[in-house]
Amino acid sequence: MPLVGRIMGGSTVNGIQVTWWLSRNELLQIAGIEAVPLLSAQTHRNVQLCKIVEVTERVLSISEISTNLVTDLAFVFHADTLENDLVDCAGMSRVFYTRYKYDCNDNLMKLRPCQVAPFSRFGLYDSYPCRIWHSVLDVKDLMRKALNDRRQFQGLRKSVSVRLPLESWYYLLHRFHVCRPIFVEYSRSQTEKRMHCNLSLSSCSSRITLKLLRIDSIEAMLCARDIFGITFGVGIRNTPPKKGERARSMHHGDVVNVVHVAQNAEIPNAQRQREVSYSEGVDFIYNEVSRLLKVRVRYSRVLAQDTVVAATLGLRQPVEPCNNVRFEVSIGTMFTRGEELLTVVSVNGDDVRVCGDDGMNYVIPLGEAITLLEAFIGD
Repeated sequence: MPLVGRIMGGSTVNGIQVTWWLSRNELLQIAGIEAVPLLSAQTHRNVQLCKIVEVTERVLSISEISTNLVTDLAFVFHADTLENDLVDCAGMSRVFYTRYKYDCNDNLMKLRPCQVAPFSRFGLYDSYPCRIWHSVLDVKDLMRKALNDRRQFQGLRKSVSVRLPLESWYYLLHRFHVCRPIFVEYSRSQTEKRMHCNLSLSSCSSRITLKLLRIDSIEAMLCARDIFGITFGVGIRNTPPKKGERARSMHHGDVVNVVHVAQNAEIPNAQRQREVSYSEGVDFIYNEVSRLLKVRVRYSRVLAQDTVVAATLGLRQPVEPCNNVRFEVSIGTMFTRGEELLTVVSVNGDDVRVCGDDGMNYVIPLGEAITLLEAFIGD
């Protein structure tokens, strides 16, 4: 059962099953190194990439405790899920993987993927942690789509919405509580259009209450990345590869969209608590009646070699330029000429059509485009 809790008292009313899990070090102390064979190379790379630790179920420790005594959830996957499906969970502190559990005789036994429900590819399951997990993935997907916008001209602010269960909203509030983010509750008038059974149309106005959770400080952003992963608040404007093509890595000179909250330190707190803020950050606006979560994001455009990108992704050093490599000019390639950023719109033989910051298109020779690109990447 992929639910991990910590018992803070002795109450057993309103029972909820809580499974205790042993860490890898505890497992080695009990069973010895022979009982824990190494992971496959691919699974090991995925675990290193996502920074996931291994836990083992102790089935004899299942207890019935009160719901309000469960302090947190942990999302536990089978190791094969990481190897075959690569769950998008890099940097998520509550994600673990498992391969073993103890049976009723306190003997270590191997788990099958279908036994780690509901995060299994076999069968259909539903549970409280499963719904929370998929709500977290929905928010991650919203942010990914908003910040991976490939358009050259974009307003550096977006708004997207998703249906979110009330239990998932309370879970997010619980997780963000430790970093004390800005929380504002306000009401506004809303008009809805309605269609009746005889196809007549009407409008109805009412006052609705909205709850705003604002992530615009370093502490709140670190907490958000602890929940949603290290790529929360970061996107890249590269064109994704087509089906069957290899992954496209981030290179020197690529344009990155990043929510840079460090520069908000000098903004007065009273201004940050307003309903509409112009500082960089992410706003979660939730309507508990309609279960609609609106996400507003305000961000900056930086280059991949910027120190902000390295600090956000935990890179040891900024992205360095590639030497002795011949770069090809293709649609979407970006480079500068003087102070103007140019984007390649089309390539026709030796003619390259580019679009400037002012939105004007014009044609330059292919040789000049290659020279400008090499100078841009080498800067």
